[in-house]
Amino acid sequence: MERWLVRIVSTATFVAGAVVAARATTPRPLPGWALSSRFVFGLTVALAIIGPTCFLLTLAVQTIVRGRVPTAISREGLTWTEELASSGEAAIAQLQDDVVGITANLDELATRVMADRSPPA
Repeated sequence: MERWLVRIVSTATFVAGAVVAARATTPRPLPGWALSSRFVFGLTVALAIIGPTCFLLTLAVQTIVRGRVPTAISREGLTWTEELASSGEAAIAQLQDDVVGITANLDELATRVMADRSPPA
């Protein structure tokens, strides 16, 4: 159900962006950022509608449907709690492996030291 809802809303977003871009009246003269092209102007209008709508759709689905709140918003995108937890769990597992290795090395060194200190027979 969730996938179909996301697919329908995403398709509607792209269609709405295309329709608005097609129906947008181009100003005379075109703005400098449009590079004197009606196509670039229309593409920019479509992206101005589609981009924020997709961002808000992603935020709404993750927050309302899945109950996950983003922990950070940056240039790279949104960071969710599970991503931080999984990376934290991986780091903890690596540290535990390191502790086991260090403990084994210390036991081996202690055995060598004790063997060197034992009196000759």
